[in-house]
Amino acid sequence: NQLNKLKSELLNSGYKKIQATDAVARGLESVYRNSLYEVNFKKQLKESGEEGADIHYSFFIYNFKQVEERKAEAERLAREAEEREEKYQNAVQRAESAYYQKQYAVAKQAYNEAIILKPENEEILSDKIADIDINVFCQNADNFFKTKQYQKAKDEYGKALLIKQNTKIDEIKSKIKEIDAFMLFLKERCYRKYDYQDL
Repeated sequence: NQLNKLKSELLNSGYKKIQATDAVARGLESVYRNSLYEVNFKKQLKESGEEGADIHYSFFIYNFKQVEERKAEAERLAREAEEREEKYQNAVQRAESAYYQKQYAVAKQAYNEAIILKPENEEILSDKIADIDINVFCQNADNFFKTKQYQKAKDEYGKALLIKQNTKIDEIKSKIKEIDAFMLFLKERCYRKYDYQDL
């Protein structure tokens, strides 16, 4: 019959029949394949109102090699995306842990790694980096103040104020005001007399 004739032509054209169990597992009657293409034969029952034999066969030919390559590429991309997400989460966790331990250089480096892995999150992570920079400047300023290097302390607080995403503006301005008042006091101390009990 016509079905067997078509199958013979496929075999004569270099197609090979794959294992019957593999075809059945895919819901097919039989499958023939060469190095590029696959031909699927499917058994179909006649529907009510349909003319012809009770059972007939349909076949479908497609470039299975291309499909396999696309599938492999999709799997590779999914695997890479999963690995990238895992590395991103790891970098963010390291950054947050370092931040709370006041290891600001380590935290900043980890946040920058996270940005490289997921550039779409740059805005959120940049805010966190800005926060780190503010803390570093404030920390430097505090250290200068403790060692009586008041102008350097003021300069560091000034650098912190230049950062846009700043949640510590009032606190920093208060510190600068305090330094200015103290520096004025040190200057005036040279020629003014103070009742230190009132200070």
